Amino acid sequence: MNKIVWIFNQFAVSPNMPGPTRHYNIAKELIKNGYNVFIFASDYSFQELAYKKLKATESYKIEIIDKVKFVWIRVPSYKKNNYRRLINQIMFAIRASIISRRLCKPDIIIGSSPQLFTAISALITSKLRRVKFIGEIRDLWPESLLELHKSFKYNPYIFVLYVLAIIIYKKSRNIIILAHGNKQKIIDKGIPENKIHYIPNGIDINRKVNLVNAQKIKQKYNINKFTICYTGSIGIANNLEMIIDVAKKIDSNAIEIIIFGNGPMKKSLSSKIANLGLKNIRIEEMVSNNEIYDLLSNIDICFITLQDVPLFKYGVSPNKLFDYMYAKKPIICSVGGWCNHITKKAKCGIAVNPDNADEFIKAINSLYKMSISERDKLGINGYDYVKTHFSRQGTTKKLIEIIENKC
Repeated sequence: MNKIVWIFNQFAVSPNMPGPTRHYNIAKELIKNGYNVFIFASDYSFQELAYKKLKATESYKIEIIDKVKFVWIRVPSYKKNNYRRLINQIMFAIRASIISRRLCKPDIIIGSSPQLFTAISALITSKLRRVKFIGEIRDLWPESLLELHKSFKYNPYIFVLYVLAIIIYKKSRNIIILAHGNKQKIIDKGIPENKIHYIPNGIDINRKVNLVNAQKIKQKYNINKFTICYTGSIGIANNLEMIIDVAKKIDSNAIEIIIFGNGPMKKSLSSKIANLGLKNIRIEEMVSNNEIYDLLSNIDICFITLQDVPLFKYGVSPNKLFDYMYAKKPIICSVGGWCNHITKKAKCGIAVNPDNADEFIKAINSLYKMSISERDKLGINGYDYVKTHFSRQGTTKKLIEIIENKC
């Protein structure tokens, strides 16, 4: 009988939804290697702030996509980062654990942060089922929260998160990290180095562009200028307010910036763009993962930016960076640390200091003035690098070794 793997990730998505598909892609590769995979995820989309999969009368359902079994779970909704979002996370953790009792016993359970209540729920479930537990640390939490909101330092909620994180670190048979820089932070908490394993984000090297759909997307979004693009979350951490400052100072007749995304800062950024009367920057809805490369095929330059905080220099592994590289697009990387290092090493674009609009503008102008062949060379460099070092097929082999106790 095939080994059964359960993955608890509240914000996991299927390929027809916007958002990171890390666990869907991992699950597909595990299935190819003889595993049976269930992903426990919320029906309420973090990216779209809307219910996506369940009828109003359903509390949960199992949807099979490419042999991956998604267990969609209904949870309370929220629209802002307030107490309702906390209730949403706690209720998912509780309901995921309860609903999992209706399924056959797994051989291994993976609990993914930064939703620490979800990871704790997965840990408790593993103890009840007496199976191995692996903790996956996608972002260090609550450290990331404190980097952005230093006033939270003495908030009781932060203390609770610290306690949950320590429990997950200590009780995990193995710990998976997505960014190399998080390793030392976890070791500093008294965790043995040999139980920490690096499995970064990556890409499915079998994905192809649908040329017909790409043309439809170009027409739908009226992409007809030299276009600079961002895809993903619109939150405080993403530092997209800086891009509004950039838009004020670039050639508005020739260059357009399009942000495809959603998040808590979307409304305020849209209002600011409108109030300033800017015509060369706009915000559109996120596209699904099925369409991401069709969209990017129409774009000239992609960018990634984060706030200038120490943790982001070593503790992040953004999906969008790999998507941009696989789409063969020149990249402006305004993150610092590891992300900027990869951009330079792969020779796939221009790395600038985070939160520096003047450097960002210089990078845009530099890429804009390049010949098409010069920009294409940057894109191909990134494509070759990401296929070699960050293929999902390659990184999943490491996970299999962990599951089978070979490392």
